[in-house]
Amino acid sequence: MNVDGSGLLRLTATPGPDTAPAWSPDSGTVAFVALAEDVEQIFLMHPDGTARHQLTALPGGSRWPSWSPDGARLAFVSDRGGDFDLYVVDVGRLQAPQQLTADVYRNSP
Repeated sequence: MNVDGSGLLRLTATPGPDTAPAWSPDSGTVAFVALAEDVEQIFLMHPDGTARHQLTALPGGSRWPSWSPDGARLAFVSDRGGDFDLYVVDVGRLQAPQQLTADVYRNSP
């Protein structure tokens, strides 16, 4: 929406919750959490709601996306191993996310 509150645009309309939006540093992409096969995953889309695509497909949920300052990578938390650990993925490449922590503590970006 515009600063004055006009021009409100709904970006998602999925049956489950869409949460944790995070704007890329250049404002060209929004990362957010949505359900994919009943598991929370990270998705990306343009600020107008177009070009929506799934970024993560981990067996555990992926939550709390946070952009790197240059917008090239996205940090997030996943509980794929049973504990909440930090991961990072290069947004511009098709590659598996890199796990950064592996401990019993609940980590978050």
